[in-house]
Amino acid sequence: MDMANKLKFMKKNKFKRRAIDCTMVEASQSNPNYYKYMVTILEGSGKTYKEPAYGRDMQSALSRLINKERTIKISNKLNTSVLIVLWLGIMCWPSLILRSEDSPLHLLLSFGMMGVLFLLTVWWNNYVHRGE
Repeated sequence: MDMANKLKFMKKNKFKRRAIDCTMVEASQSNPNYYKYMVTILEGSGKTYKEPAYGRDMQSALSRLINKERTIKISNKLNTSVLIVLWLGIMCWPSLILRSEDSPLHLLLSFGMMGVLFLLTVWWNNYVHRGE
């Protein structure tokens, strides 16, 4: 697709970004049953670039690429102060809900929630980077 056709296409169909081509490159060496795809993305400005994506099929590779981009977008917006406030909120909420001071349930809930969040973060990171 040459530049004139890209601009006509973009003017006719208003969008931010689109995947215009996806080709399977090779099977993943580190993970069996996964394949490497090269996705060509057309930006709203008319610029195209290629990005690798990994998945069992083309649909899973594209959805994992979208999830990876969303994760990067969210992690760029998070700063240290937001994470500290979130951590303090998680550690303090059991004290606000449970009124008895003689129970170790506060500590169990606080550290249990931090453990669950840690496990969810590790699981998401493994999901996004599987097959690479």
